[in-house]
Amino acid sequence: MAGKAGGLKGVALIGGAGGNSAVAGALHFFQDPSTGYTEVRGRVTGLAPGLHGFHIHSFGDTTNGCNSTVKQQEMQEQELDAAIK
Repeated sequence: MAGKAGGLKGVALIGGAGGNSAVAGALHFFQDPSTGYTEVRGRVTGLAPGLHGFHIHSFGDTTNGCNSTVKQQEMQEQELDAAIK
């Protein structure tokens, strides 16, 4: 799906809080215009071993910390189970 003509694309750069962390990476988002499904690809380094997750917000504005990011996008558990491979 990545790079399909006419699809929406976005990127999220990831860094540790306050720049004092070794956590770094990028997530790339590609939305298929025919289905509306979004593929997320990326790599994050510097995390402690174990499972980790992330939240997707409507806006990436962090000028007021998490208070300015607006609501999180919500997915039903069964949608996540079907979508994560």
